[in-house]
Amino acid sequence: MELTSDKRLLFNPDEIFVVNTEDKLLPFKSSVKIKNKVVKSWREFEAVMKIVCGIKPNMTAQEKAISDPIKLVFVDSFTRILYLLSRHLKEKELISGHAFWKEYGDRLEQMQMDWKANGKFQVYTAIDEVIQDSDSVYRTVVSVDGRMKGKVESYFNTVLWTNFNQAKKRPECYQFETNSVTGKTNSKSPDGMFDKILIQNDLSVVLGAVYEYWDIGKSGLNPPPILIAGKSGSGKSTSLKYCIKEE
Repeated sequence: MELTSDKRLLFNPDEIFVVNTEDKLLPFKSSVKIKNKVVKSWREFEAVMKIVCGIKPNMTAQEKAISDPIKLVFVDSFTRILYLLSRHLKEKELISGHAFWKEYGDRLEQMQMDWKANGKFQVYTAIDEVIQDSDSVYRTVVSVDGRMKGKVESYFNTVLWTNFNQAKKRPECYQFETNSVTGKTNSKSPDGMFDKILIQNDLSVVLGAVYEYWDIGKSGLNPPPILIAGKSGSGKSTSLKYCIKEE
């Protein structure tokens, strides 16, 4: 992991681990250089995350060899994870009603509190959807089960929304919204972390800003998880390509 002179945080390929819940290839060529694990259930997701985040008790030598080099965990996607969690609670634990939503929220909080460990960066992608709120205003939120619509974003202190600017050429046309101006998205970031509302979808710049803002190298703080939301094909997954060091 290296913070460059232009404030980009770059990683060696063996320092990046993709938790792939969509069972699809990432849409950029250099993705073949990084570790990619397909998971198809909530229990499998929990087991993988505990290893790659380095918090599983009594890890084997093989598991430690996987976990130790990892500096960036990229989960693609949070939307699919929420679906797997919902199915797990309904089918495996037979939870419904009020108990379902309480357990649902508790598991999401666990993701943020327990797995945020060992100084590893965590980035989640999510698909969005348009809803009409109680004031009849149309807003864009992370796509999720009913009661949690517009709420799961609260589990993150940095939420970036994708934006496509037709006035710019590739790749600058793919952007992140760092804070909501209109209130029609839930994008947000800590005060002063970014000096612009719209930035290019360069995840190395985002992680560099997080690294400097919290003084990760000296403070010993664990980097807070980041959520990137937007439509399919809007530049969420491709943002990871900027983080890979060129050989």
